[in-house]
Amino acid sequence: MVATLVELGVIPDQVVEILIAITVSTALVSFVLYPFLKRLQNARPTSEVESDFANIEFVLESATEQGEPPRYHYSGIDWRLRSEEPIVAGIKVRVVKKEVGVFWIEPVA
Repeated sequence: MVATLVELGVIPDQVVEILIAITVSTALVSFVLYPFLKRLQNARPTSEVESDFANIEFVLESATEQGEPPRYHYSGIDWRLRSEEPIVAGIKVRVVKKEVGVFWIEPVA
């Protein structure tokens, strides 16, 4: 944009004038785009992401009501297991939600 104005002779081809023109044009573009970019930045997805982790089923080796949450080794990581309600050992469970290092499980009906 500034180069076109220099070529047309609107802005003199002096370094100081060109730097001022670049500064002013950058400030104008930033001022115009700021509300749109801010709104885009604040947008949050409302649905949870589906992945392979949320579809696994396995047999629970130890109960979930104990003090230390049980762990499950999957994909090279020891995941802590949590549930909304106590689940006894030996029950087949499904991962319904995942967080950092935590699988949330529920019994398979």
